[in-house]
Amino acid sequence: MRRERRSDHRVSRREFWKQASIRSSALALSGGAIHAILAGPGGEAAAQQATTVMLGPDGSLNGAQVFPVNNPWNQDISGLPVDPNSANLIKSIGVTTSLHPDFGTVWEGSPIGIPYTVVAGTQPRVPVTFDYADQSDPGPYPIPPDAPIEGGPNGTGDRHVLVLDRDHAMLYEMWNATPQADGSWHAGSGAVFDLTSNAFRPA
Repeated sequence: MRRERRSDHRVSRREFWKQASIRSSALALSGGAIHAILAGPGGEAAAQQATTVMLGPDGSLNGAQVFPVNNPWNQDISGLPVDPNSANLIKSIGVTTSLHPDFGTVWEGSPIGIPYTVVAGTQPRVPVTFDYADQSDPGPYPIPPDAPIEGGPNGTGDRHVLVLDRDHAMLYEMWNATPQADGSWHAGSGAVFDLTSNAFRPA
């Protein structure tokens, strides 16, 4: 699977939030880094787990829970019946098609996959401007000046930037992001996710 190339067409607000939600959920499943969840049944004091979450690029979660305990991503589905449409879904993907995890390596001289960085709650917030401001959550965002960018600093793909605020359990995401000389960032669009909540993004 090759890296996505940035498209110039404008996506709908619903599709933007859908894709952003998928990416944040995938990050959680792949062992991303975020603060222990404070809300939801069985929530514990976050301060007890905050010190175990590593700061910096690709900081380790070290077993801290992501999303509330009753979130679908945290449910044990191993004993559930197979979906009646499972065979059709697998066939549409390709029964003999291999799974290609598109991260953790280099393609054509650039890193592939969407990196992330973990910051403390004291990370300074900086202004962020957007091409699609009406589809974005307004800044400022706690984005470090050296936050890793999808495809590398000179990448020409989607240039996503993900920042996880460890102490407030918040995920900040930007698409087509570029750091500015004054410390601010400019992006095509941006979204902020409260990872203590099961609430859906606005349509």
